[in-house]
Amino acid sequence: MNSTSSQAVDAEASDVTGVDVSSFQHPSGAAIDWGAVAAAEDFAIVKATEGMTGNYDNEYFADDFDAAEANGMVVGSYHFADVGTPVRQDALGEAQHYFEVTEGRNGEGTLPPILDIEDAKGLSPAQLQTWVSTFLTETERLFGRTPIIYTYPSFWESNMATNDFAEYPLWIAHYDVSAPDIPGGWNDWVMWQYTSTAQVDGIPADTDRNYFAGTEAELRELAGGGSAPDPDPEARNGVCERGEFCLYYNSDNEGSVSDFNTSIEDYGDEQPTCYEFRGPGNGQYRCVKNDTASVWNRTGETVTVFYNSGYAGPRQSFAPGVRANLNATLKNENAAHRIG
Repeated sequence: MNSTSSQAVDAEASDVTGVDVSSFQHPSGAAIDWGAVAAAEDFAIVKATEGMTGNYDNEYFADDFDAAEANGMVVGSYHFADVGTPVRQDALGEAQHYFEVTEGRNGEGTLPPILDIEDAKGLSPAQLQTWVSTFLTETERLFGRTPIIYTYPSFWESNMATNDFAEYPLWIAHYDVSAPDIPGGWNDWVMWQYTSTAQVDGIPADTDRNYFAGTEAELRELAGGGSAPDPDPEARNGVCERGEFCLYYNSDNEGSVSDFNTSIEDYGDEQPTCYEFRGPGNGQYRCVKNDTASVWNRTGETVTVFYNSGYAGPRQSFAPGVRANLNATLKNENAAHRIG
């Protein structure tokens, strides 16, 4: 029923590479250094969910996604299908759960949603086709974007046995070959996962590595027109943008925000010369000194907050991409921060 072809990797495609990660890349809870990863890779795809609510959510999803994005990478997420019956209800539930977990991290500038389908769990080809069709249709409705399908050639040929999904972009996994086999009526692939044992600086375990079939500009176009982070974002506009370090009046990144793209040795403690919260919400126009409860580090470097002016006294450091509350010593007792 299906034919299989191959697509060679040209020099342009092999120049744009990326990794995909899950909890397996965090052995014993080890962190990924996304600054180091971004020095060598162009994109990162992070596992978000598997199955429905209560099955499996990647506990590292939000932190990895945000840190990779903060370091200038094109970022996406994927859902691992845990197919079941009743087929339609199961597929709808998984699509909805995927959307709920990734909400806020699935818009413009990120890669389209991705379905990882590689285990039939005893379903027949007809049942599996119905499941995949239902999931993709619901995902496209929820996200407003055409999903990508991830699969293996052998799995698709044996378990899906159809050419009916070739309108969706293909992310193919095929190892130890010079060019991947392309199943199911597709003519080409958009991404090729060519190994599962890559060693990438910053990732404390073997990881999957991928080629993108195009230029970096085409990769960002696939991500909805996202562009490279501005190396000098417009600070002090009350919006926490890529490349900035942001202070929040309330815990959990709530309330008014004060955004910075440089180190500040002394926030100042009275108007009109102090650095103030600019964004809407609780605390707007109050001085940030000794009045900050939480932070978001959207720079590509570690940022340290200090108790005293002049970068002195107790301190707390935040890795790239981290959103966190200040500790008990520094909450509402902060005078400076240093980037790098």
